[in-house]
Amino acid sequence: MSATNSYQEWVVLGERCHVAVLDVERVGEPGRLDGELRAAYSELGGRWSRRFPSKDEVPRWFADIASPWSIYTALPTSELVDLRAAFREYLDVCVARFYAPRARAALAGPEHPDVLAYKRHHELHSPGRKMLAPKFGRDWTDTFLQYHFGPTPEMAIRPAS
Repeated sequence: MSATNSYQEWVVLGERCHVAVLDVERVGEPGRLDGELRAAYSELGGRWSRRFPSKDEVPRWFADIASPWSIYTALPTSELVDLRAAFREYLDVCVARFYAPRARAALAGPEHPDVLAYKRHHELHSPGRKMLAPKFGRDWTDTFLQYHFGPTPEMAIRPAS
């Protein structure tokens, strides 16, 4: 089965949030989880997207991965409280509809290969790289993005021999 991934990101400069992203994605190949996600998030996405309309220019990288219930917007920082409420509602649905019902059957172990591939792809293709590298340098940016997207197979902590 595929996994779900709920996230919120924003870029704030001064009194304005220039980019705010809220989405819940399926990680891995299309499958039976798609219908469940649609049922869980369609109404929620419709309601919150009316509150936070999309920016005029949605970048191609986001358009390629966005779910139908995603939000990609800009807003004054005074509205971040409402964006946090939207994120909380998305996260509550994610936990109640997807994580909690499957928790008893879950097995501890290494991350699923689909999750690792998702993280690695986003680490390598992050649009943040263009913004961060000129200001902080390539090495710092690479280290930050590796940390931000979580351990990849290349970064996994291995026990001492």
